[in-house]
This record gives sequence, structure tokens and C-alpha cells, in this order.
Amino acid sequence: MVFGSPTFWRFLRYARRYKRYIIGSIICGVLKFSLALMLPYALGKVLDNIILDDIAFE
Repeated sequence: MVFGSPTFWRFLRYARRYKRYIIGSIICGVLKFSLALMLPYALGKVLDNIILDDIAFE
């Protein structure tokens, strides 16, 4: 069991000083992967609403 390990608790005591950096890294990681998923969504919106609408009116 990992949570009962003394090494795990020693690591948590050490990491407590760097809590801001750890939280910031987690937020940046979530944003990085979220933005990577937004590109296909935005491209789909552009294609559907701008380019394909122009073709439909011709």
C-alpha cells in the first residue's frame, strides 16, 4: 500500500514547500491538453459556419 509507506509521507513533507509550484504545474498541464483539444473544435466551427455556409448559398 502506497499511502502507508513512510517514504510517501516523507515525500509529502518535502513537497509541502513547493505546493504553489505543483498546483501551477497541474493547472498548466490541464490547460495545455485542453487547448490541444480546442483546435479541432474551432476548426470545425469555422468550416461549418463560414466556409460551408458560403458554398450552400451558391
